[in-house]
Amino acid sequence: MKANGLKMVSIRLVDDPPIYSEDKIQNPNDAVQLLLKEFDSVDRELFFVLNMQTNGQVINVNIASMGTLNSCILSPREIFKASILSNAASVILMHNHPSGDCTPSKQDVSVTKRLVACGELIGITVLDHVILGKGTYLSMKEANMMPDGKKIYNEIAAENRVEYGKKPIPTISFYVAECMEFHSLGKVYQCRSLEQAVKRYRNLPEEMACMGNGIGFTIKDDESIYSGEFDLVSANRLDVDIINSIPYYRDSPLVQKAIEDIKRLMPEVKIIEPVQHGVQNPKERKQAR
Repeated sequence: MKANGLKMVSIRLVDDPPIYSEDKIQNPNDAVQLLLKEFDSVDRELFFVLNMQTNGQVINVNIASMGTLNSCILSPREIFKASILSNAASVILMHNHPSGDCTPSKQDVSVTKRLVACGELIGITVLDHVILGKGTYLSMKEANMMPDGKKIYNEIAAENRVEYGKKPIPTISFYVAECMEFHSLGKVYQCRSLEQAVKRYRNLPEEMACMGNGIGFTIKDDESIYSGEFDLVSANRLDVDIINSIPYYRDSPLVQKAIEDIKRLMPEVKIIEPVQHGVQNPKERKQAR
């Protein structure tokens, strides 16, 4: 049987790209004059991206899309592809209206908002979106129509409770399972707090104890591979040794607080504590059983 080959790719440093223009772009008119000749003879919409350095010099220009008489199909992936490869710090978007009317359409406004948000996410600032008409142009920045990138980013991230420039904060929640090893064999109750989970656990029918019911926690942390479920109390035991054998849980204030809270809320549980150097006395393990 022929083995499937996996192509390997790499990114390497190359010589600095030539500057498209030594002149710095200081206002929309500078950008228009730079590309005016490119638009003179076209009869359809073209979408250009000026990739720029931090000092305002243009690294290169990319034709990101070529459309019909009145529309262009745009993808953020295509818009920013050349910008990323060019190591651009910022971009200016520019497209023409063959009709000659440079008034932004609803699609122009929507696309600009989307591209500004994408640029904010990847660290490439969208400085302006210039629309060319016949003998005139409109700068969305000068017309105060450019959206606030940080505000848009926060609106998008609000659902995940992420603030701009800040890492998401890990969270912990709790559940009670009638069968901790195989959740599908019984019911699972999601709880708003550990106190509610303890109350639910104590109210489980005694005949279900043989199923190995217990309390578990769920960590949500987008930056950790340990996001997910883990046992806290199982078969009326709190195995601190096993929990703390995972460095992430050992160092997590959320998990350690849950352990201390269980000790306080459920003094009747059997606690298996780790001993020095991670070795537990066999007698202690036997007593815990």
